[in-house]
Amino acid sequence: MPASVEHSDTDDSASVTSQPKKGWSLSAERKLVLKLDASLLIFSVLGLICRYIDQTNMSTAFVSGMKEDLGMYGLQYNYANTCWVVGYVIGQIPGNILLNRFSPHYVVFILEFGWSIMTLCTTWVTTYQQIYVIRFFVGLFESAYYPGLHFLIGSWYSKEELGKRASLFQAACAIGTLLSQVLQGGVHTTLNGVAGRPGWRWIFIIDAVISFPVAIGAFLMLPDLPEKIRPNWIFNQDDIDLARARLAAEGRKGTSKDGFSRKAFTEIFSTWHIWVFTICYSLYIFMQKFDVTGVHRSADQLIASSFFLGWVDDTFLKQRRWPLIVATSAIHIIALYYLTGMIEVGAGLTYAWAASVISTSSEKRAIVTGTYNSVAFSFNAWLPLIFFKQTDQPAVFKGNVAVSVASGLLIVFIFLILYLSKRDERRARLAQGDESVSTTAVQYYPQATKADSFEVETGKL
Repeated sequence: MPASVEHSDTDDSASVTSQPKKGWSLSAERKLVLKLDASLLIFSVLGLICRYIDQTNMSTAFVSGMKEDLGMYGLQYNYANTCWVVGYVIGQIPGNILLNRFSPHYVVFILEFGWSIMTLCTTWVTTYQQIYVIRFFVGLFESAYYPGLHFLIGSWYSKEELGKRASLFQAACAIGTLLSQVLQGGVHTTLNGVAGRPGWRWIFIIDAVISFPVAIGAFLMLPDLPEKIRPNWIFNQDDIDLARARLAAEGRKGTSKDGFSRKAFTEIFSTWHIWVFTICYSLYIFMQKFDVTGVHRSADQLIASSFFLGWVDDTFLKQRRWPLIVATSAIHIIALYYLTGMIEVGAGLTYAWAASVISTSSEKRAIVTGTYNSVAFSFNAWLPLIFFKQTDQPAVFKGNVAVSVASGLLIVFIFLILYLSKRDERRARLAQGDESVSTTAVQYYPQATKADSFEVETGKL
Protein backbone atom coordinates (compact mmCIF):
# COMPACT_ATOMS: atom_id res chain seq x y z
CA MET A 1 0.00 0.00 0.00
CA PRO A 2 1.14 3.59 -0.48
CA ALA A 3 2.90 5.22 2.41
CA SER A 4 0.41 6.36 5.02
CA VAL A 5 -0.60 9.97 5.37
CA GLU A 6 0.17 11.82 8.57
CA HIS A 7 -2.90 13.37 10.22
CA SER A 8 -2.93 15.90 13.00
CA ASP A 9 -4.71 14.91 16.20
CA THR A 10 -5.61 18.50 16.91
CA ASP A 11 -7.66 21.16 15.20
CA ASP A 12 -5.33 23.91 16.38
CA SER A 13 -4.77 26.00 13.27
CA ALA A 14 -1.56 27.44 14.64
CA SER A 15 0.04 24.01 14.87
CA VAL A 16 -1.03 23.18 11.34
CA THR A 17 0.49 26.41 10.07
CA SER A 18 3.79 25.90 11.87
CA GLN A 19 4.03 22.25 10.85
CA PRO A 20 2.18 21.83 7.54
CA LYS A 21 1.54 18.32 6.31
CA LYS A 22 3.64 16.97 3.48
CA GLY A 23 1.01 14.46 2.45
CA TRP A 24 3.25 11.49 3.23
CA SER A 25 4.62 10.02 6.42
CA LEU A 26 7.99 11.11 7.73
CA SER A 27 9.00 7.48 8.27
CA ALA A 28 8.32 6.65 4.62
CA GLU A 29 10.43 9.60 3.52
CA ARG A 30 13.30 8.65 5.81
CA LYS A 31 13.17 5.10 4.49
CA LEU A 32 13.37 6.36 0.91
CA VAL A 33 16.32 8.66 1.65
CA LEU A 34 18.11 5.84 3.47
CA LYS A 35 17.69 3.61 0.42
CA LEU A 36 19.05 6.37 -1.82
CA ASP A 37 22.05 6.89 0.45
CA ALA A 38 22.77 3.15 0.61
CA SER A 39 22.58 2.68 -3.15
CA LEU A 40 23.01 5.86 -5.18
CA LEU A 41 25.24 7.88 -2.85
CA ILE A 42 27.56 5.14 -1.60
CA PHE A 43 28.27 3.65 -5.02
CA SER A 44 28.65 7.09 -6.57
CA VAL A 45 31.32 7.92 -3.99
CA LEU A 46 33.06 4.55 -4.38
CA GLY A 47 33.09 4.90 -8.15
CA LEU A 48 34.58 8.39 -7.99
CA ILE A 49 37.29 7.20 -5.61
CA CYS A 50 38.18 4.43 -8.08
CA ARG A 51 38.13 6.92 -10.93
CA TYR A 52 40.66 9.12 -9.20
CA ILE A 53 42.85 6.14 -8.36
CA ASP A 54 42.83 5.04 -12.01
CA GLN A 55 43.29 8.62 -13.21
CA THR A 56 46.39 9.32 -11.12
CA ASN A 57 48.23 6.01 -11.48
CA MET A 58 50.21 7.25 -14.51
CA SER A 59 52.25 9.71 -12.48
CA THR A 60 53.20 7.05 -9.92
CA ALA A 61 54.06 4.51 -12.61
CA PHE A 62 56.12 7.05 -14.54
CA VAL A 63 58.52 7.67 -11.65
CA SER A 64 58.53 3.98 -10.67
CA GLY A 65 60.15 2.52 -13.78
CA MET A 66 57.78 3.17 -16.69
CA LYS A 67 59.93 6.03 -17.93
CA GLU A 68 62.98 3.82 -18.32
CA ASP A 69 61.18 0.68 -19.54
CA LEU A 70 59.29 2.49 -22.32
CA GLY A 71 61.92 5.10 -23.17
CA MET A 72 59.77 8.08 -22.20
CA TYR A 73 62.65 10.56 -21.90
CA GLY A 74 61.12 13.40 -23.91
CA LEU A 75 57.60 14.80 -23.91
CA GLN A 76 55.93 11.41 -24.15
CA TYR A 77 54.47 11.70 -20.64
CA ASN A 78 52.94 15.07 -21.49
CA TYR A 79 51.51 13.66 -24.73
CA ALA A 80 49.97 10.76 -22.80
CA ASN A 81 48.29 13.22 -20.43
CA THR A 82 47.08 15.24 -23.41
CA CYS A 83 45.47 12.12 -24.89
CA TRP A 84 43.66 11.58 -21.61
CA VAL A 85 42.44 15.20 -21.57
CA VAL A 86 41.15 14.92 -25.16
CA GLY A 87 39.13 11.81 -24.33
CA TYR A 88 37.90 13.34 -21.08
CA VAL A 89 36.70 16.56 -22.70
CA ILE A 90 34.91 15.13 -25.74
CA GLY A 91 33.05 12.42 -23.82
CA GLN A 92 31.26 14.46 -21.17
CA ILE A 93 28.28 15.88 -23.05
CA PRO A 94 27.54 12.64 -24.98
CA GLY A 95 27.90 10.71 -21.74
CA ASN A 96 25.35 12.88 -19.94
CA ILE A 97 22.97 12.50 -22.87
CA LEU A 98 23.29 8.72 -22.61
CA LEU A 99 22.60 8.86 -18.86
CA ASN A 100 19.46 10.85 -19.57
CA ARG A 101 18.13 8.62 -22.35
CA PHE A 102 19.10 5.15 -21.11
CA SER A 103 19.16 3.36 -17.77
CA PRO A 104 21.92 4.98 -15.67
CA HIS A 105 22.95 1.72 -14.03
CA TYR A 106 23.78 0.29 -17.48
CA VAL A 107 25.61 3.43 -18.60
CA VAL A 108 27.59 3.83 -15.36
CA PHE A 109 28.52 0.14 -15.40
CA ILE A 110 29.87 0.47 -18.96
CA LEU A 111 31.86 3.56 -17.97
CA GLU A 112 33.41 1.96 -14.89
CA PHE A 113 34.02 -1.38 -16.57
CA GLY A 114 35.53 0.39 -19.58
CA TRP A 115 38.10 2.41 -17.68
CA SER A 116 38.93 -0.64 -15.54
CA ILE A 117 39.65 -2.71 -18.67
CA MET A 118 41.79 0.08 -20.12
CA THR A 119 43.67 0.39 -16.83
CA LEU A 120 44.33 -3.35 -16.81
CA CYS A 121 45.55 -3.26 -20.42
CA THR A 122 48.23 -0.76 -19.45
CA THR A 123 50.15 -3.48 -17.65
CA TRP A 124 50.95 -5.16 -20.99
CA VAL A 125 52.10 -2.13 -23.00
CA THR A 126 55.49 -2.32 -24.70
CA THR A 127 55.67 1.12 -26.35
CA TYR A 128 54.67 4.62 -25.33
CA GLN A 129 52.47 4.86 -28.45
CA GLN A 130 50.25 2.20 -26.91
CA ILE A 131 50.05 4.35 -23.79
CA TYR A 132 48.66 7.20 -25.90
CA VAL A 133 45.78 5.07 -27.18
CA ILE A 134 44.97 3.58 -23.79
CA ARG A 135 45.03 6.93 -21.98
CA PHE A 136 42.64 8.39 -24.55
CA PHE A 137 40.10 5.66 -23.85
CA VAL A 138 40.64 5.90 -20.09
CA GLY A 139 39.76 9.60 -20.33
CA LEU A 140 36.80 8.84 -22.59
CA PHE A 141 35.29 6.31 -20.19
CA GLU A 142 35.99 8.47 -17.14
CA SER A 143 34.64 11.65 -18.74
CA ALA A 144 30.93 11.31 -18.01
CA TYR A 145 31.24 9.88 -14.51
CA TYR A 146 31.74 13.01 -12.42
CA PRO A 147 29.17 15.29 -14.11
CA GLY A 148 26.88 12.34 -14.81
CA LEU A 149 26.64 11.19 -11.21
CA HIS A 150 26.14 14.78 -10.05
CA PHE A 151 23.25 14.86 -12.52
CA LEU A 152 21.83 11.58 -11.20
CA ILE A 153 22.17 12.65 -7.56
CA GLY A 154 20.47 15.94 -8.40
CA SER A 155 17.63 14.04 -10.06
CA TRP A 156 16.68 12.13 -6.90
CA TYR A 157 17.32 14.19 -3.78
CA SER A 158 15.20 17.11 -2.63
CA LYS A 159 16.69 20.58 -2.34
CA GLU A 160 17.06 20.28 1.43
CA GLU A 161 19.05 17.03 1.05
CA LEU A 162 21.14 17.87 -1.99
CA GLY A 163 23.84 20.11 -0.52
CA LYS A 164 25.15 17.48 1.90
CA ARG A 165 25.14 14.74 -0.74
CA ALA A 166 26.80 16.84 -3.44
CA SER A 167 29.50 17.94 -0.98
CA LEU A 168 30.12 14.36 0.13
CA PHE A 169 30.42 13.28 -3.50
CA GLN A 170 32.90 16.13 -4.04
CA ALA A 171 34.94 14.95 -1.05
CA ALA A 172 35.48 11.62 -2.83
CA CYS A 173 37.89 13.45 -5.15
CA ALA A 174 40.24 14.12 -2.25
CA ILE A 175 39.71 10.68 -0.74
CA GLY A 176 40.65 9.06 -4.05
CA THR A 177 43.78 11.21 -4.33
CA LEU A 178 44.90 10.30 -0.80
CA LEU A 179 44.25 6.59 -1.28
CA SER A 180 46.01 6.53 -4.64
CA GLN A 181 49.23 7.90 -3.14
CA VAL A 182 49.25 5.36 -0.33
CA LEU A 183 48.03 2.41 -2.39
CA GLN A 184 50.21 2.81 -5.45
CA GLY A 185 53.35 3.49 -3.44
CA GLY A 186 52.71 0.39 -1.37
CA VAL A 187 51.99 -1.77 -4.43
CA HIS A 188 55.26 -0.80 -6.09
CA THR A 189 57.24 -1.44 -2.91
CA THR A 190 55.75 -4.85 -2.08
CA LEU A 191 55.12 -6.32 -5.55
CA ASN A 192 58.12 -5.06 -7.52
CA GLY A 193 59.63 -8.09 -9.25
CA VAL A 194 56.84 -10.52 -8.28
CA ALA A 195 56.06 -12.94 -11.15
CA GLY A 196 58.77 -11.20 -13.15
CA ARG A 197 56.78 -7.97 -13.39
CA PRO A 198 58.15 -4.56 -12.39
CA GLY A 199 56.23 -2.72 -9.71
CA TRP A 200 54.79 -0.09 -12.04
CA ARG A 201 52.93 -2.77 -14.02
CA TRP A 202 51.43 -4.19 -10.83
CA ILE A 203 50.02 -0.75 -10.04
CA PHE A 204 47.63 -0.98 -13.00
CA ILE A 205 46.64 -4.56 -12.16
CA ILE A 206 45.73 -3.76 -8.56
CA ASP A 207 43.88 -0.58 -9.54
CA ALA A 208 41.77 -2.53 -12.03
CA VAL A 209 41.07 -5.31 -9.52
CA ILE A 210 39.73 -2.69 -7.09
CA SER A 211 37.54 -1.04 -9.74
CA PHE A 212 35.83 -4.14 -11.16
CA PRO A 213 33.75 -4.99 -8.04
CA VAL A 214 32.64 -1.37 -7.71
CA ALA A 215 31.44 -1.42 -11.32
CA ILE A 216 29.40 -4.55 -10.63
CA GLY A 217 28.00 -2.97 -7.46
CA ALA A 218 26.95 0.11 -9.43
CA PHE A 219 25.13 -2.10 -11.93
CA LEU A 220 23.20 -3.79 -9.13
CA MET A 221 22.55 -0.79 -6.89
CA LEU A 222 22.22 2.43 -8.90
CA PRO A 223 18.62 3.49 -9.60
CA ASP A 224 17.30 4.74 -12.92
CA LEU A 225 15.90 8.25 -13.19
CA PRO A 226 12.79 8.79 -11.00
CA GLU A 227 10.45 9.19 -13.97
CA LYS A 228 11.67 5.96 -15.60
CA ILE A 229 12.41 3.60 -12.74
CA ARG A 230 10.33 0.48 -12.23
CA PRO A 231 9.87 -1.43 -8.97
CA ASN A 232 12.94 -3.53 -8.17
CA TRP A 233 14.60 -5.29 -5.28
CA ILE A 234 15.54 -1.96 -3.65
CA PHE A 235 12.76 0.50 -4.55
CA ASN A 236 9.13 -0.64 -4.46
CA GLN A 237 6.20 1.20 -6.03
CA ASP A 238 5.52 3.17 -2.84
CA ASP A 239 9.11 4.45 -2.86
CA ILE A 240 8.84 5.43 -6.52
CA ASP A 241 5.55 7.26 -6.02
CA LEU A 242 6.94 9.11 -3.03
CA ALA A 243 10.15 10.07 -4.86
CA ARG A 244 8.18 11.48 -7.79
CA ALA A 245 5.85 13.38 -5.47
CA ARG A 246 8.73 14.94 -3.56
CA LEU A 247 10.35 16.22 -6.74
CA ALA A 248 7.08 17.35 -8.29
CA ALA A 249 6.26 19.28 -5.12
CA GLU A 250 9.44 21.28 -5.74
CA GLY A 251 8.40 21.95 -9.33
CA ARG A 252 11.06 19.66 -10.80
CA LYS A 253 10.38 17.78 -14.01
CA GLY A 254 11.92 14.71 -15.63
CA THR A 255 12.69 13.81 -19.22
CA SER A 256 10.34 15.08 -21.92
CA LYS A 257 8.80 13.09 -24.76
CA ASP A 258 10.69 15.12 -27.36
CA GLY A 259 14.05 14.32 -25.77
CA PHE A 260 17.11 15.99 -27.29
CA SER A 261 15.40 17.53 -30.31
CA ARG A 262 16.59 20.59 -32.21
CA LYS A 263 13.99 22.62 -30.35
CA ALA A 264 15.33 21.36 -27.03
CA PHE A 265 18.92 22.26 -27.91
CA THR A 266 17.83 25.70 -29.12
CA GLU A 267 16.03 26.31 -25.85
CA ILE A 268 18.97 25.09 -23.78
CA PHE A 269 21.53 27.31 -25.50
CA SER A 270 19.23 30.34 -25.60
CA THR A 271 18.90 30.56 -21.82
CA TRP A 272 21.35 32.01 -19.34
CA HIS A 273 21.95 28.78 -17.39
CA ILE A 274 24.44 27.14 -19.71
CA TRP A 275 26.51 30.31 -20.22
CA VAL A 276 26.61 31.70 -16.70
CA PHE A 277 27.07 28.37 -14.92
CA THR A 278 29.84 27.43 -17.38
CA ILE A 279 31.78 30.63 -16.70
CA CYS A 280 31.20 30.28 -12.96
CA TYR A 281 32.41 26.69 -12.83
CA SER A 282 35.40 27.40 -15.10
CA LEU A 283 36.56 30.08 -12.67
CA TYR A 284 36.19 27.57 -9.84
CA ILE A 285 38.28 24.93 -11.59
CA PHE A 286 40.95 27.51 -12.45
CA MET A 287 41.32 28.40 -8.77
CA GLN A 288 41.68 24.72 -7.92
CA LYS A 289 44.73 24.56 -10.19
CA PHE A 290 46.67 26.79 -7.77
CA ASP A 291 49.71 25.07 -6.35
CA VAL A 292 52.94 26.40 -4.90
CA THR A 293 55.98 24.29 -4.15
CA GLY A 294 55.69 23.21 -0.53
CA VAL A 295 52.13 24.57 -0.17
CA HIS A 296 49.60 22.19 -1.68
CA ARG A 297 45.85 22.15 -1.61
CA SER A 298 45.08 20.11 1.47
CA ALA A 299 42.94 17.04 0.91
CA ASP A 300 42.04 16.85 4.59
CA GLN A 301 40.70 20.41 4.39
CA LEU A 302 38.46 19.37 1.51
CA ILE A 303 37.19 16.21 3.19
CA ALA A 304 36.43 17.91 6.52
CA SER A 305 34.96 21.07 5.02
CA SER A 306 32.81 19.10 2.56
CA PHE A 307 30.99 17.29 5.36
CA PHE A 308 30.62 20.38 7.53
CA LEU A 309 29.73 23.01 4.94
CA GLY A 310 27.31 20.72 3.09
CA TRP A 311 25.47 20.20 6.37
CA VAL A 312 25.50 23.95 7.13
CA ASP A 313 24.08 24.75 3.69
CA ASP A 314 21.20 22.27 3.93
CA THR A 315 20.28 23.20 7.52
CA PHE A 316 21.15 26.70 8.73
CA LEU A 317 21.29 28.32 5.28
CA LYS A 318 18.11 26.58 4.04
CA GLN A 319 19.66 25.40 0.74
CA ARG A 320 20.58 28.91 -0.41
CA ARG A 321 23.93 27.62 -1.81
CA TRP A 322 25.34 31.04 -2.73
CA PRO A 323 26.62 32.24 0.71
CA LEU A 324 29.06 29.35 1.09
CA ILE A 325 30.08 29.52 -2.57
CA VAL A 326 30.93 33.20 -2.10
CA ALA A 327 32.78 32.42 1.15
CA THR A 328 34.91 29.66 -0.35
CA SER A 329 35.65 31.88 -3.36
CA ALA A 330 36.84 34.72 -1.13
CA ILE A 331 39.31 32.35 0.52
CA HIS A 332 41.60 32.69 -2.49
CA ILE A 333 41.80 36.42 -1.82
CA ILE A 334 41.91 36.40 1.98
CA ALA A 335 43.90 33.23 2.79
CA LEU A 336 45.33 32.12 -0.51
CA TYR A 337 48.05 29.81 0.74
CA TYR A 338 46.54 28.07 3.72
CA LEU A 339 42.86 27.35 3.16
CA THR A 340 42.73 26.69 -0.58
CA GLY A 341 41.70 23.08 0.00
CA MET A 342 38.24 24.37 0.93
CA ILE A 343 37.64 25.90 -2.51
CA GLU A 344 36.55 22.58 -4.00
CA VAL A 345 33.59 22.43 -1.63
CA GLY A 346 32.03 25.24 -3.63
CA ALA A 347 32.32 23.16 -6.79
CA GLY A 348 30.04 20.50 -5.31
CA LEU A 349 27.59 23.12 -4.07
CA THR A 350 27.57 24.65 -7.56
CA TYR A 351 26.29 21.33 -8.94
CA ALA A 352 23.64 21.24 -6.21
CA TRP A 353 22.65 24.81 -7.04
CA ALA A 354 22.38 24.03 -10.75
CA ALA A 355 20.19 21.00 -10.02
CA SER A 356 17.88 23.18 -7.93
CA VAL A 357 17.73 26.09 -10.37
CA ILE A 358 17.34 24.05 -13.57
CA SER A 359 14.20 22.24 -12.47
CA THR A 360 12.00 22.32 -15.57
CA SER A 361 13.96 19.96 -17.84
CA SER A 362 16.01 16.84 -17.19
CA GLU A 363 17.63 17.21 -20.62
CA LYS A 364 18.71 20.73 -19.80
CA ARG A 365 20.27 19.66 -16.50
CA ALA A 366 22.19 16.92 -18.30
CA ILE A 367 23.52 19.22 -21.04
CA VAL A 368 24.39 22.09 -18.71
CA THR A 369 26.28 19.96 -16.17
CA GLY A 370 28.15 18.14 -18.92
CA THR A 371 28.98 21.35 -20.78
CA TYR A 372 30.33 23.42 -17.93
CA ASN A 373 32.56 20.62 -16.67
CA SER A 374 33.87 19.95 -20.19
CA VAL A 375 34.51 23.62 -21.00
CA ALA A 376 36.09 24.27 -17.61
CA PHE A 377 38.48 21.36 -18.00
CA SER A 378 39.34 22.39 -21.57
CA PHE A 379 40.49 25.86 -20.55
CA ASN A 380 42.12 24.86 -17.31
CA ALA A 381 44.19 22.16 -18.97
CA TRP A 382 46.46 24.90 -20.38
CA LEU A 383 45.83 28.10 -18.39
CA PRO A 384 47.97 26.96 -15.41
CA LEU A 385 50.89 26.54 -17.83
CA ILE A 386 50.73 30.31 -18.36
CA PHE A 387 50.03 31.52 -14.84
CA PHE A 388 51.74 28.86 -12.70
CA LYS A 389 54.99 28.06 -14.47
CA GLN A 390 57.44 25.90 -12.59
CA THR A 391 60.13 28.53 -13.24
CA ASP A 392 58.06 31.11 -11.33
CA GLN A 393 57.85 29.03 -8.15
CA PRO A 394 57.43 29.75 -5.31
CA ALA A 395 56.36 33.39 -5.80
CA VAL A 396 54.13 32.86 -8.88
CA PHE A 397 53.13 36.53 -8.90
CA LYS A 398 51.12 36.21 -12.12
CA GLY A 399 49.28 33.22 -10.70
CA ASN A 400 48.44 35.02 -7.45
CA VAL A 401 47.04 37.98 -9.36
CA ALA A 402 45.10 35.73 -11.76
CA VAL A 403 43.52 33.71 -8.95
CA SER A 404 42.56 36.86 -7.04
CA VAL A 405 40.93 38.30 -10.16
CA ALA A 406 39.18 34.97 -10.82
CA SER A 407 37.89 34.95 -7.23
CA GLY A 408 36.43 38.41 -7.64
CA LEU A 409 34.83 37.52 -10.97
CA LEU A 410 33.41 34.33 -9.52
CA ILE A 411 31.69 36.25 -6.72
CA VAL A 412 30.16 38.58 -9.34
CA PHE A 413 28.83 35.61 -11.34
CA ILE A 414 27.47 33.96 -8.19
CA PHE A 415 25.36 37.03 -7.47
CA LEU A 416 24.35 37.12 -11.14
CA ILE A 417 23.06 33.54 -10.86
CA LEU A 418 21.23 34.49 -7.67
CA TYR A 419 19.55 37.46 -9.36
CA LEU A 420 18.61 35.56 -12.54
CA SER A 421 17.25 32.54 -10.66
CA LYS A 422 15.09 34.74 -8.40
CA ARG A 423 13.84 36.63 -11.44
CA ASP A 424 12.87 33.36 -13.14
CA GLU A 425 11.04 32.22 -10.00
CA ARG A 426 8.97 35.41 -9.96
CA ARG A 427 8.15 35.07 -13.65
CA ALA A 428 7.14 31.43 -13.20
CA ARG A 429 4.79 32.26 -10.34
CA LEU A 430 3.15 35.02 -12.33
CA ALA A 431 2.84 32.93 -15.51
CA GLN A 432 1.71 29.62 -14.03
CA GLY A 433 -0.03 30.53 -10.80
CA ASP A 434 0.15 28.61 -7.54
CA GLU A 435 -1.94 25.63 -8.66
CA SER A 436 0.35 24.23 -11.38
CA VAL A 437 3.04 22.77 -9.16
CA SER A 438 0.53 21.43 -6.66
CA THR A 439 -1.48 19.67 -9.35
CA THR A 440 1.67 17.96 -10.60
CA ALA A 441 2.49 16.65 -7.13
CA VAL A 442 -1.00 15.26 -6.63
CA GLN A 443 -0.78 13.53 -10.01
CA TYR A 444 2.18 11.48 -8.77
CA TYR A 445 1.06 11.00 -5.18
CA PRO A 446 -2.71 11.29 -4.64
CA GLN A 447 -2.34 11.34 -0.84
CA ALA A 448 -0.68 14.78 -1.04
CA THR A 449 -3.19 17.60 -1.09
CA LYS A 450 -2.66 20.63 -3.30
CA ALA A 451 -2.15 22.82 -0.25
CA ASP A 452 0.45 20.42 1.15
CA SER A 453 2.53 20.29 -2.03
CA PHE A 454 2.37 24.05 -2.42
CA GLU A 455 3.78 24.45 1.09
CA VAL A 456 6.72 22.20 0.16
CA GLU A 457 7.33 24.03 -3.11
CA THR A 458 7.47 27.46 -1.55
CA GLY A 459 10.02 26.33 1.04
CA LYS A 460 7.82 26.77 4.12
CA LEU A 461 8.67 23.34 5.49
